[in-house]
Amino acid sequence: ALAAAIAGARAGQPAAAQDRDTFIAGASIRLPAAYAPVRTGNIVSIRDYEQLAPSKMSVTSWEYIAGGAGDGQTVYWNAAAYQRIQLRQKTLVDVLKIETRIQLLGRERPHPILLSPAASHHFVHPDGERATAQGAGAAGATMIVSTFAHESIENVAKAASKPLWYAPYLLRDRAKCSDNIRRAEAAGYEAICIPVDTAVVGARDREMRSRQKPIRFQKYPV
Repeated sequence: ALAAAIAGARAGQPAAAQDRDTFIAGASIRLPAAYAPVRTGNIVSIRDYEQLAPSKMSVTSWEYIAGGAGDGQTVYWNAAAYQRIQLRQKTLVDVLKIETRIQLLGRERPHPILLSPAASHHFVHPDGERATAQGAGAAGATMIVSTFAHESIENVAKAASKPLWYAPYLLRDRAKCSDNIRRAEAAGYEAICIPVDTAVVGARDREMRSRQKPIRFQKYPV
């Protein structure tokens, strides 16, 4: 798409108008046709789950999970930032014993993997955050539960087999915020993480384009 636009400009012809999503789709990497398509029975990576997800979810759920604020530019920047991370290769090193355990907040953990707090897990599983807690426990990962979790603080704790952390937004209703923290403490959550990413709720353009009612949180951070 970009090459065509440049060629048209060089020839003195106006470039055809394209919406942003079409332009980005044309710039995305496409696998050769010879590659085996991703199916439910041959998933081998997280990217495979991502490719299949839109066919297994409602439009609104997919746009909420996959989208970002506004035109989603930060989502693309984040993906590009991860792609720039390279592994530091070490050859001729004994790899018979590979150790991933770490000490974090006084507890030994099998690996440095945590599940970032996200809302509305029931969009992708009927058991919501309870299912996520069970999966995190099976993987030995630490789950951080969102303020806007669909399941209650206590129900998520009951489903968990590994320690949980809680992420309370500093709501305008400070009494409610304090109550949530006390409930998390009573339910056995081991740490409190204060989110600082949502001073205001951003525009949800992808959800609006789906022509369905956009998601509105009941309580907003300040």
